[in-house]
Amino acid sequence: MASVIEHRRIFRADDPTSYVSRYAHELQQKRDFAVALLTVAGMLPVEPQAGHCILANWTSLLETIELGDADADYRITDWEFVRWLAQRLGVALMPLSTFYSDKNQQIGRGFVRFCFAKVVIHCYDGTCSE
Repeated sequence: MASVIEHRRIFRADDPTSYVSRYAHELQQKRDFAVALLTVAGMLPVEPQAGHCILANWTSLLETIELGDADADYRITDWEFVRWLAQRLGVALMPLSTFYSDKNQQIGRGFVRFCFAKVVIHCYDGTCSE
């Protein structure tokens, strides 16, 4: 690995043709697209400075989600929301409460985690879409 780093430009972040630079640029485009997509969908994304995932508050969608014959006071959990989303739209998100202990799960219940690294973006004439 040291030889590769020493003799190739794969890992040189200051070189725009290196793998690291190209990958960082690609991830930034995917992140920006995913933030816009989640915003248009009605969620409130938290734009990350690094990484492969976005956290988004989904609770603003509660009024538009129909899970059947639940009463007016029924509030769905993040697990029910991601299950509903996967079944209805084929979109897989991770409920954030899964990252908390049982005692603290309420902290993450209003958020979901979306991995944008696998998002495919097609750009033609400066217009990008999923």
